[in-house]
Amino acid sequence: MILPRATALLVLVVMTWPATTVQGAGEESELLERAGSAAVGEAAPWLSGWTLDGAVWNTRMALERPEVSRLALVFWASWCVPCRTGIARLRDAQDTLDDDGVSVILVNVGEREAQVRGFFDDGPPPWPVLLDPHGRTCETWIERGSGDCTLPLTAIVVPDGTVVSLIGAEGADYVDRVAGAK
Repeated sequence: MILPRATALLVLVVMTWPATTVQGAGEESELLERAGSAAVGEAAPWLSGWTLDGAVWNTRMALERPEVSRLALVFWASWCVPCRTGIARLRDAQDTLDDDGVSVILVNVGEREAQVRGFFDDGPPPWPVLLDPHGRTCETWIERGSGDCTLPLTAIVVPDGTVVSLIGAEGADYVDRVAGAK
């Protein structure tokens, strides 16, 4: 049977970029082996830039803090509905994440500063927001097999700079995975 072009592409993506899923309470989190040039078990690609507050931020600065056991790089955009849900879940679990030594960084992809500020009308988030208005993190962190910049994506990096988890779709077990409980 000849598959329509879009279906054939979907098959190619699944075959090229393996992902596993883990059962959550009615939902699943998508676990990826690779996204962009980031891969589980390998050194994290460099990430640096300006935050919404005008400060310089980079992964080394974050990982050198003694209280940090895990760094959660949450790549998102305001138009991404699953991203909104994931950020809300993390905000609700902020105390737990702090207790577990998890440092969260929200990396906005492809939007202007005004759009990002507008997303946080209910007040600034409790974590730094790194701005990537030109989408440069797509190639190094986010791209999937199709070459598309696919959100959401959360990368978990430990203090030695190793990527230990790449989470695509965020299921009910998302916060536990970010905190390292699973």
